[in-house]
Amino acid sequence: MTTTEILEGVIKRTGRGDIINIDTELNAVLNDITQVGDFLVDKKNITITPGKKEYDIEGDFEITGLKRIIELADSDGYTCEPIPCLKDILRLLQNNPTGQPTNYFLFSSNKLCMYPIPDDNYIFTIYYSYIHPSGATILLPDTFTECVIEGVCAAVWKNLETPEKANIHTKRFQEELKMLLDNLPNNYSKVVYRDV
Repeated sequence: MTTTEILEGVIKRTGRGDIINIDTELNAVLNDITQVGDFLVDKKNITITPGKKEYDIEGDFEITGLKRIIELADSDGYTCEPIPCLKDILRLLQNNPTGQPTNYFLFSSNKLCMYPIPDDNYIFTIYYSYIHPSGATILLPDTFTECVIEGVCAAVWKNLETPEKANIHTKRFQEELKMLLDNLPNNYSKVVYRDV
């Protein structure tokens, strides 16, 4: 799926040959889609260092647009458990405990706090979902084409102050998005094979 293909689809469905640029609408639709579901997922190996409990997701790990951490696992495949609220992590860290991290807390999608405070270098794999970057090549697969075209058509009609047509395409966009959400996997866990 390319921007040109989306533009052609929008022109065809709206009947408006005067539409030459959909960048703003397209970026908004891609952002909306990836805010709703974990459609863009990736993994990355990260290094946790001794004595450092807090990490900047973008600065330390070069992960941009983080939506959520799906799983954080150590090099043996054991999963770190998330700590649900700030007061819990602050209480746990009061006495500066050290060891191999077994838990984490994510502050507003950009700061990762490890518990206990690492006493050595540890390698973790972070499995995460992220928001579609603006102005980038479309990263969603072709199965999203209908959804994206309908979303952009809705945005175009909304910008042209034609609410009846915007509502029709918004409804189609929402139906397409629901189908895509229904097909998302319920479980992102991985099988870890170990020799016995």
